[in-house]
Amino acid sequence: MGRIISHLGIAAALTSCLSLIGCGGSQEEITEPDAVTGATDMPMEKEPASSPEPEPHICEKPLEAPGEVWPRIEAVRLIPAGELTERCGLDFVELVSRWRGLPVDLLAPIVAAAGSDREALTTWVEAKAPDCPTGAVSVVAMDVMSSWKIGEDPAILDERAASWSELSGSSEEIAAALQEIAELKPILKEVNSIHEMRCMLQVNPLGFAVDCKPIHPQGKEIDLSWKTATRDGLLEDLELTECKGRSCKKLKKTAARLKKSYLPLVQRVDELKTEVYREQIKAWLVLPPFKSQS
Repeated sequence: MGRIISHLGIAAALTSCLSLIGCGGSQEEITEPDAVTGATDMPMEKEPASSPEPEPHICEKPLEAPGEVWPRIEAVRLIPAGELTERCGLDFVELVSRWRGLPVDLLAPIVAAAGSDREALTTWVEAKAPDCPTGAVSVVAMDVMSSWKIGEDPAILDERAASWSELSGSSEEIAAALQEIAELKPILKEVNSIHEMRCMLQVNPLGFAVDCKPIHPQGKEIDLSWKTATRDGLLEDLELTECKGRSCKKLKKTAARLKKSYLPLVQRVDELKTEVYREQIKAWLVLPPFKSQS
């Protein structure tokens, strides 16, 4: 009898424990699978938040309105030269050319880098000429201009222009730019002359593109002052106002000759129809400032 009572006590104790669990005791609630799907009410793991899309490079961001174009150009001018040629290629030329021509200080290095693969460059121009003529013409014109350096014979342009002649039949804009080279060559000869005179006037040579023998011998004493005026970097006035020392007469005469040649030359450049030609030649006509030497 004592054994029966003992077993009954144990059973009661087990029943009591199970009752506690069912009423929210310290044990975790046991969930049974759904009768249909077999799923349980276990909490679902949250999916990791997706990382934000990387910000497009400054040369890849779309341009939505004309007012955005010039601020973008100014911002691109601030990036390092290596980044410009690596990240801002012909696609950037096309992006800006939908609104205006790309300035030559940005266009020149981009075209020079793209020119390392002549076949790819030609293919790009041919593909863009129908719907983006401004971009296509600017690339062709800059490629032609980049074949010439100050002091060289402008006839060198003909060879580079010939490499684009096949496209002239399919693009009136490219044909017009190539035809204008005939007018361009005598202008570049005068650019050479301007730089030579500028070098001759330099009393303390600072390394100009055209080698020359300065009028005033280096190391000799001289006291002189220049009067100059420029607009957008281009010379508008030049005069040797004071000069005491050797060679003053010849310096004054050469300065007057430079001014007489320079001003009409800028007017001729403004008459060129191809924007890249105009802007590149003007960049070459920005002369180092004249300074008083004593």
